[in-house]
Amino acid sequence: MSWFTDLAGKAEFLLEKVDTAAASALTKDQINQEAGGFSKNVIPTEPIGSSVSTQRPTPAPVVNQGVDFPKKASESSVLGGPTIPIKARLPSSGSKTPPRVTRTENKSDEKLFEFLNSNIPTSKERKPIKPKVMTVTETSSDAVVKDNDTSLLLQQDAADGRINDGVKETEKQLQRSQQQLAASEEVSRQLRGKEDDYTEALSAKDSQLAVLRVRIQESDQELKTKQQQIEQYQLERERLLQDHSASTGVHSHALDTLKAKLEETESKLKAEQESQKKLEQESMERQTKLEGEQAAMAESLKTLQKRVNEEKNKNSENATALKTAKGNLETARQELKDYKDKAARILQAKDKVIASLRDGSKGEVTSGVTSSEFDEVCHERDMFKDEVNQVKYKMEQLKADLQDLEQQQQSEADLAREKIEELESALEDEKRKKDASEQQIQQHLQDLHEAQDEIRATKSSFMSQLQERENEIQKLRNQLATKALTSTSEEELGNRVRALTENLIQKQTLIEALSTEKNSLVLQLERLEKQYRDVQASTSKVIAGSSATYDGFDDNDENTLSRVKSISSIMPSQLNDSRKVKRAVNEIDKFSIRLGLFLRRYPIARLFVIIYMVLLHLWVLVVLITYQPEVHTPGSAYLPQPPGGG
Repeated sequence: MSWFTDLAGKAEFLLEKVDTAAASALTKDQINQEAGGFSKNVIPTEPIGSSVSTQRPTPAPVVNQGVDFPKKASESSVLGGPTIPIKARLPSSGSKTPPRVTRTENKSDEKLFEFLNSNIPTSKERKPIKPKVMTVTETSSDAVVKDNDTSLLLQQDAADGRINDGVKETEKQLQRSQQQLAASEEVSRQLRGKEDDYTEALSAKDSQLAVLRVRIQESDQELKTKQQQIEQYQLERERLLQDHSASTGVHSHALDTLKAKLEETESKLKAEQESQKKLEQESMERQTKLEGEQAAMAESLKTLQKRVNEEKNKNSENATALKTAKGNLETARQELKDYKDKAARILQAKDKVIASLRDGSKGEVTSGVTSSEFDEVCHERDMFKDEVNQVKYKMEQLKADLQDLEQQQQSEADLAREKIEELESALEDEKRKKDASEQQIQQHLQDLHEAQDEIRATKSSFMSQLQERENEIQKLRNQLATKALTSTSEEELGNRVRALTENLIQKQTLIEALSTEKNSLVLQLERLEKQYRDVQASTSKVIAGSSATYDGFDDNDENTLSRVKSISSIMPSQLNDSRKVKRAVNEIDKFSIRLGLFLRRYPIARLFVIIYMVLLHLWVLVVLITYQPEVHTPGSAYLPQPPGGG
């Protein structure tokens, strides 16, 4: 932000320079306008002559040079009145605004008025100007009045000439003073520019001096640190020289520590191997569990298929029963029709017989018919009618039963069809879920095999590193043996000690790297276990009939939150002790990580953020480049008004 503060300072300095230039231009314009007002608005001689009224009954007094004439307020300043600023009665054609007089010009105005009121003889003689209107009443003292008027006019003409000459001289003096003022303003402007340049150069020199002082201080501190390091090196050298006698003990102690660390690494390796075996056993158990669950799912699929087949068989049985019922109904209808025809024929014959008996038209037929036969025929007719009615009733019952059977068969067929469709859809869902679970199981098995391969590779790398360390230890033992046999110098001993310490540091770093790799593998294994649990839960939901799917975004979010280094790790311990601060930092950390994940998942959001930042920077640059300071005109209402200038 230092460049922004420098830019703001430069902008303020530029505004101050513009304000000073505007103020100087305004003062210059006001002086020019006031000088033009003095030259144009000086009272002419004609109003002075015309202001004298000769229509008074008394004779006009003799006016000397020191006596004031009757005059207006604008004329009193010219003819010896009080020294007030002269203002034009009419605005000049060249200026849009009336001139304003400041307090700084009071002295020059007083000098001008003193010059105008002084009795300086004029070099040029003015012709007497006759008044336009001279209406004098004829009285007894006309001659005296005429003499007084002529003397008054002569004195007035002399005063007017002196005034005009004084005005011209003052105009010349004003022009010269304006030229001098413009030259002085130009010189002052140049001096101000030089002063600003000098101030900028001084500020730059001051900043350079500050930088040099800081660098000198840094160099002094570095020199002190170097001296302290030299002293420490000298002390260490003396200590090494003093400890030279006990170097053999130090070597033996270093060898013992290396042996102890080697044993620790071997124990850690054994523990890791045991943990690896346990993990392999657990993975095998989980695989067997998954296979058992798969078998259970297959059995459930078989049972569902059996149920579907049973429903199909029931549907076919219902269809055959419906067909047989329809056949029986057709036979019953045919029998009923035949019986109806037979009964109709019998009834027609009986009706004919009864009609012949009633009419008595055929004597040869009715001669042998008795009343008992007639009654018997009537009884048979009634019986046949009853049978016909019973057959009709049975037929209606059969029709109703047939309709009920058809409706029942239709409803059963619809239910069976719906059940078949539901079972087929459930079977397809189960097949899809089975395929998805098999794919997930294969994926997890592949991940498990990859993890096992990685563990084997790390194991082999650990073994190779252990072999290298054993070789190094053997080399160190051989070196110690050769060292005990041969006499070595102090420098060789120091170099060997340094080499041993460097090897020790390298081994420690290797151990730390191995531990970090182990932690990463443990995290990967935990992630695989969590994914396996999720797969197990999804398979159980599939068996229950639900259609839930596995989504790993939250897991990825949690894994990301657990993997990313927190902000609180770089904060001082005093702030981490506070619970509120720690909670706030954790919330900010989670929000920033989730925002990063959001931007990582959605490229449109990333593109929008980039475009927004570019447009914002471009707008700021345009505003900074195109900014112009506000400049007021001389007649602006926002400028400060001088006192008494209204």
